[in-house]
Amino acid sequence: MQKLVSEISNIVGVSSDSAKEKRAEIVNKILGTNFGKNDSFTSIENAVKRYYQLTSLKRSLFKCTEVTYDLDSGRVNGMSFEVELDGGNIKQD
Repeated sequence: MQKLVSEISNIVGVSSDSAKEKRAEIVNKILGTNFGKNDSFTSIENAVKRYYQLTSLKRSLFKCTEVTYDLDSGRVNGMSFEVELDGGNIKQD
């Protein structure tokens, strides 16, 4: 999946014939399949986009805004976080 995500710009949202051919070549090479340029890549595109979102979130930086404790045991009951922003964009490591 990481190899597909590294090629996200060549896989998702392509429209020209040459881009479709390149997408088919890339996907076939990575997955060992035999897609043609006019085959549907919807499920592959959706999976690549979802994986990209999850890996981006994993690398995001969060600021702890609140911690609640059990007053008897001192254990943490909950924590709240907010995403750190840098100029309106999510800050990543």
